[in-house]
Amino acid sequence: MKANDTLGLRRWLSLLLVGLFGQFAWTIENMYFNVFLYNTISTDPRYIAAMVGWSAAAATLTTLLMGALSDRLGRRKLFICAGYLLWGLSTAAFGYITPENASRLFPAANGAAAAAIENQLLGSIDKIDTALKNLRDRIAGMAPSELTQSVRDGMVLELKAVEAEIEALQRDIPADSLMGAAVSGSLSALRQRAQSLEQALSGWDGSGDGSVFKQSLLTALDEMRAIISNTLKPGLKLFFDNMVRDMDIMVRILASVNTTVADIQPVLSAAKGTVTAVNGSMAQLQTVLRDAADGIGKLLAKAIQARDSDLLGELIELLDGDPRQFAEFFAQPVTVVTETIYPVANYGTAMAPFYSTLAIWVGCVVSGAVIKPEPEESEKLRGAKPHQLFLGRFLIFFVIGQIQAAVIVAGDIWLLGCQCVHPGLFFLTAAVASLVFNILIYSLTVTFGDIGKAIGVVIMIVQIAGSSGSYPIEILPEIFSKIYTFFPFPYAINAMRETLCGLYRLDLLKYLAELSIFGVFGLLIGLGLRGHFKGVNAFVEEEMEETGVL
Repeated sequence: MKANDTLGLRRWLSLLLVGLFGQFAWTIENMYFNVFLYNTISTDPRYIAAMVGWSAAAATLTTLLMGALSDRLGRRKLFICAGYLLWGLSTAAFGYITPENASRLFPAANGAAAAAIENQLLGSIDKIDTALKNLRDRIAGMAPSELTQSVRDGMVLELKAVEAEIEALQRDIPADSLMGAAVSGSLSALRQRAQSLEQALSGWDGSGDGSVFKQSLLTALDEMRAIISNTLKPGLKLFFDNMVRDMDIMVRILASVNTTVADIQPVLSAAKGTVTAVNGSMAQLQTVLRDAADGIGKLLAKAIQARDSDLLGELIELLDGDPRQFAEFFAQPVTVVTETIYPVANYGTAMAPFYSTLAIWVGCVVSGAVIKPEPEESEKLRGAKPHQLFLGRFLIFFVIGQIQAAVIVAGDIWLLGCQCVHPGLFFLTAAVASLVFNILIYSLTVTFGDIGKAIGVVIMIVQIAGSSGSYPIEILPEIFSKIYTFFPFPYAINAMRETLCGLYRLDLLKYLAELSIFGVFGLLIGLGLRGHFKGVNAFVEEEMEETGVL
């Protein structure tokens, strides 16, 4: 290399600063996008996982294609400057995107927005229905003698979680709104039955016929699921069907009102539909009032009967007690004590294992792309054996990887201030992860050449979306739950969580042992398959050089 071809201090500082601020922007951008998607589009975390995965794939493909094009045209500086400029402008413009602006720009998206809201609400309802189904199946599979106090307490906690979901739906759907008129009655009935079921579970002392008690629980759960399937879901679907229909009618009316008076016909059609809906609502109201009158009549009859009974005196004596004690009891009939086993100080600490593991992997990939994987031929190495060349060259990657891991861990603890219960074990875990990642990526690069480098990038993309680093694997798309155990990220992330939040038995050793398996697998590739692919790698390199792209 000529002297004038070396990178000076100024260029090195420019590259470091651009990369540093780029990483800051990337992190903030992803966090903002995730929160925006969660608050505006859907609370389903699968959409966030899909967005992260597809954005990573798009960024990787764009980097490869635009990098090759810039090298071909010889205008790398222009592409880099334009790319960073467009990146900043697009990220800043994202703050102006709101549902209102999107609705004005894309009127046809109203139906899609309504469908998204409907899917979100139906997802919450399905979650409640699934919880009730699981609870019913578990009770059905138990003998009455197995309904002990601890088991019933656990069921009460599950019902409280269901009640919290119902309460959240009631907050999201005000009773005085059009949607609330369609479903508020069903939600209130569902919540009341959940509370009654909680009281039944808490109040049973084990006496009496356990089979009858068990059957009463199953019947109550079946009635709650019947409310969901027969009343709540159909009412919600009917409301959104009518809303989408009315929105489509209004869009057509507003689009045609400036052209001709003859287009007033859709307005009349919409008014006719509204009158029909009002007539249906009045008929329903008549039915409700008739039922209420019947209920009041029955209540009066029972009151007359109770007037001549001794129970009335007992009821008056009961109600004559201390109202404060009654209020305290009914306000909180069950006291829930939350005991935190492994407390996490903040969100950044919870995400540190994933991003630290990702940073170590990226460092290994960059080292494999910048440093030549094989030493140049020389007299000193003429008699060296293949495994000696492999291990000797790997020492360079090993040392660089250990430095990278130490810098990442030190930055997490002392620069970012992440919670760390066992700092020494955190450094050790990062060192083992760096060793394993370097062995795997170095072996792929030495054995398969440029194809091996691409495999390392693809593995990283898959693990970003489906390694359970950001969200539990149970709520991610099904494909990730089937393949994530065959990648190293989950084991490195779990090991780092042990060091940051607290150790549980020998789980740290178990995760490190499972992670080391990938290092052994990498050695088998590098030492066992390397010689068989030399001809293939040479052929691929020659073909790529002939294309003139790379």
